Amino acid sequence: MFALLGLALATGTLTGQQKDVKEQTIDLTPFGFHGGSCSGKVFFLDDNRLILSTPLIKKCGKDTWWTGKPTRLTVIDLYGKKIITKDRADVVETHEGPLGHAAICTEKSIELIAGDLNTAISIQQTDNPCFRIGDVSPSRTAIEIAGRLYQGTSSTPIAEAHLTKGSHVVGITDTGFAICSPEGYLTCSHFTVDGVDWKGDSSWEQNLRHVLFLSPEELLLPIYSGTKSLESVTPDGRQTQLADLSKFRPPYTNTNKLSISAVAPRRILYYVTGCYLGDFDDCYFVTYHKFAVFDSQTHQTLFHHDVDGDTSPIISPNGHIVADLDGTDLHLYNIP
Repeated sequence: MFALLGLALATGTLTGQQKDVKEQTIDLTPFGFHGGSCSGKVFFLDDNRLILSTPLIKKCGKDTWWTGKPTRLTVIDLYGKKIITKDRADVVETHEGPLGHAAICTEKSIELIAGDLNTAISIQQTDNPCFRIGDVSPSRTAIEIAGRLYQGTSSTPIAEAHLTKGSHVVGITDTGFAICSPEGYLTCSHFTVDGVDWKGDSSWEQNLRHVLFLSPEELLLPIYSGTKSLESVTPDGRQTQLADLSKFRPPYTNTNKLSISAVAPRRILYYVTGCYLGDFDDCYFVTYHKFAVFDSQTHQTLFHHDVDGDTSPIISPNGHIVADLDGTDLHLYNIP
């Protein structure tokens, strides 16, 4: 019996649109989720379905990290109803995939599996397959695998990253790659997007380790422990502040994460952990977990929430649902 709760959020004083945000909680124990070191994962297949992946063993450690494990894969709808389930014995890890798919790695291959849990394409990889799965593209039409961009379920890549010595991929577009060619420590002497040079300055070029694209002509700048605002940049180097993060982040931060919706204008999910008493990146006493959703076009804060436990929220392709896995409970926040 699913524990399904349709509750209005009561996290302090809600104002504006936040009053209309609804929460529901789905108990995932019927799908094999359990406490312990073998935690499960949840990903959006599309706006109406989620894929659950959980190892069927009780204890995980260094000896099981990179080996195939008996794993239960389940597709459910947004109300916790099971659509299909399948057990496999060879799954090492499960990752987000292009729309309608998830990516899994075995010890010898990378597969894209469809909503029926059958393999759509399989790419053989003899050298650490799990390290070869990269990001999905902004619209979630493609995924990077081993330096190649695969679109849909075609086994023929649409683009390949051509790297010079020392250069590295820092982002994925819908048609190619963002590449940083370094000069010195973590500073880009050249930053190219799909082969086109972007202008920049030292204030952001030195921090380009991982970027997300709001559009082909606008990317999100990375955020770090001292970042106080969320900013975007265009090919000519012009920067725009999208949100003031200082009101959401504690003085000392451990983790900053960004993700975006697949639908433009994109919504941005910001997740932060930290504390009010600490030293650099070390926290003492209570650690806080918070997330917020911003509209990248209007710069409006659509929702913010304090989270219990060590969670990692994800945003739906359309940007209207945040899913937050807390142990065996999956919290869904429906944002107008």
